[in-house]
Amino acid sequence: MSFILKKYSHKNKFCHSVSYSYFCAWFGVCQAVYFGLRSVYARLVIGNVRSFRNRESIRVRALCVGCYDYILLQGNSHDLQSEKWYISTTLLFFVEIAYWVLVAGKIYYFMKRNLFLFLAIVSVVGMIAISGCKKKETYTVTFNPNGGTGTMVAQTFTEGETQALTSNSFTRESHTFFYWNTVQDGTGTTYADGQTIAVTADMTLYAQWKIVPQWVDLGLPSGTKWATFNVGASSPEEYGNYFAWGETSNKETYNWSTYKYCNGEYNTLTKYCNNAEYGSNGFTDTLTTLIASDDAATTNWGADWRMPTREEMNELYSNCTQEWTTQNGVNGRMFTGINGNYIFLPAAGGRDDTELLSADSHGVYWSSSLGTNNQSSAWYIELNSDNFYIRNSSGRYCGLSVRPVCAK
Repeated sequence: MSFILKKYSHKNKFCHSVSYSYFCAWFGVCQAVYFGLRSVYARLVIGNVRSFRNRESIRVRALCVGCYDYILLQGNSHDLQSEKWYISTTLLFFVEIAYWVLVAGKIYYFMKRNLFLFLAIVSVVGMIAISGCKKKETYTVTFNPNGGTGTMVAQTFTEGETQALTSNSFTRESHTFFYWNTVQDGTGTTYADGQTIAVTADMTLYAQWKIVPQWVDLGLPSGTKWATFNVGASSPEEYGNYFAWGETSNKETYNWSTYKYCNGEYNTLTKYCNNAEYGSNGFTDTLTTLIASDDAATTNWGADWRMPTREEMNELYSNCTQEWTTQNGVNGRMFTGINGNYIFLPAAGGRDDTELLSADSHGVYWSSSLGTNNQSSAWYIELNSDNFYIRNSSGRYCGLSVRPVCAK
């Protein structure tokens, strides 16, 4: 026993010179000795206790978990306090001390070899416990009509859960709801109406609208029906967008160097040119009317709409009465058909280079017809407070308004 205790007391030497299996073997031997002596000691004590006449007065107690046993007698106790019981009790006491020292050593040895594993287990259990107790966040989705009218209640989302977006209830004149977007101009993330989503932060969704063009029957001989507002507008008084002839989107700068169908000059045309004097390196083709892919009305509003021809502009001029007027604070000309229906063309001006010119005093509208003699221009109508003109003198690069006609 002293050998075992000596080995254990020098823990560094023990841990490095004695293998773990060797340590376990000694531990097992000590356990056998310990429990064997306890059994012998208990048998002797119990046997002696039973020899007393007055054994009801004897109580045997175990201190701790059996460190050592002692006998407390009420009355005569000279036989049980003899030397042999003192020796046996003392021996068992030291055996038990040695046993529990070895138990503590085994626990320490295991912990030393597996400390990282123990800490990892504790950390994982701790994280699981903490995550399980974390309160889930809630987020708010706010709906913005973005030019529409009406109200919608903000929607609450819980972290980690999905639900369908509230269906749109906003409305907008001459528009239909298209989708939701996280940015007002539609350049952000898009969500369909009623789409099921998960939310990770508060956000605002802006309604995106698609124009629903409307037409007016003016009773014209051809049956041509004119739109009620310009491309890029949503009401008759709005100016809308400006387009170079043959281009389908507005831009910041309008000049020959930015024009799509030339090489930087009026006489370097690359499309819609019947005269070699205007073509790039003598280029010519046979196109005299804008095709659908170059028609600002068709590309922006769909196949049911197109830009009017020169002939249709002449028909409007010849079959309607017209007057310079102000509608909702905007100047322009009103064209009234023989059936009493009318359209209003605002004096939206035009764009040259980066400037907007003559707005509120002149209106200039492209046709789809190429200029007859001057290939660097196309036919257009110009209106002001004095009159209404059909011309082809402005360069094709200029940014002018477009009032579509129905293609049906």
